[in-house]
Amino acid sequence: QSDWIGNQLKAADLMMMKKFFYDFWQRKNPADPEAAWNEYKVKVESVQKKFGTRALKGYNTDMGRVYLSYGPPTTINKGEYEPNTYPYEIWRYDKINNYSNKTFVFYNKDMVARNFILLHSDMPGEPYEAAWNLVLRERSIKSKNIDDTGKDINGVYSGDRTNDNFNTK
Repeated sequence: QSDWIGNQLKAADLMMMKKFFYDFWQRKNPADPEAAWNEYKVKVESVQKKFGTRALKGYNTDMGRVYLSYGPPTTINKGEYEPNTYPYEIWRYDKINNYSNKTFVFYNKDMVARNFILLHSDMPGEPYEAAWNLVLRERSIKSKNIDDTGKDINGVYSGDRTNDNFNTK
């Protein structure tokens, strides 16, 4: 379907694109396709406000795409100020279609714009990174943190709560 859309955009056949657009929303809500479109449009505008940056539209960000695809997460655990990790968010969904307990790990590697990239998920069809926890810690490997004593403090290594946040519901 995405190949077909790409070809239509290249051909710039306005009538064909209008027909596709109408048919798409007709299948979503045969009784009122306009209502289905307007409901989705509100979600896109919300995603733009939540996840948009100067460089990217909200729906073009990983968080925006996941939000539009699966809806709002059941829980969000944030690790924005941990000294040894890139800023991250872990989104958990109790239910997505026929799937239960699905998790998405986003991180902000550039730490400048608020553009969190999807690093790992256990949802089929999404990026899977078995070493996601190590990737988050690459920040401390690249630049040694002066606050890092290397000692385990109450089960939390130098302020790193990634495992706790991942396993918290």
